[in-house]
Amino acid sequence: MARVWAGWAHGQNWYRNKNYLNDGYKNPSEVLDKLWNKIYYHRDANDLIAMMRTWQEHDISNNEKFNKNISLALNSITAKSILMPGINDLYFPPEDNEIELRDIKNGELRTIPSDFGHYAGAGKTKSDLDFINKAISDLLTN
Repeated sequence: MARVWAGWAHGQNWYRNKNYLNDGYKNPSEVLDKLWNKIYYHRDANDLIAMMRTWQEHDISNNEKFNKNISLALNSITAKSILMPGINDLYFPPEDNEIELRDIKNGELRTIPSDFGHYAGAGKTKSDLDFINKAISDLLTN
């Protein structure tokens, strides 16, 4: 499982651009051994299965009010929102957010320009963090 996660979480650009060197790893094999195997080797596989099922099955429209009409459910969101995927996020790609945004009235898309894939949202670099903090500030002050 760790090896599958390793390719998806950071994304290809993180490896291609050798960003792992900035995190103290000598090569991709060391990333697998010292990071991903350490994280997942002793985990209960059922925890990961539960997380993946949540991703697959969670549907805000799966209830009596919206009757599986995702467009209607998204249209009911009235709060100002900013959807912020990483540009190389393989779990939740920006293209998915573009589709969702069509139905969110007060929403906007700000794609994080980062090589960190899914981890762009964690603010792993100063530029990622600055981008995220600006969006939060804009959201709270406008």
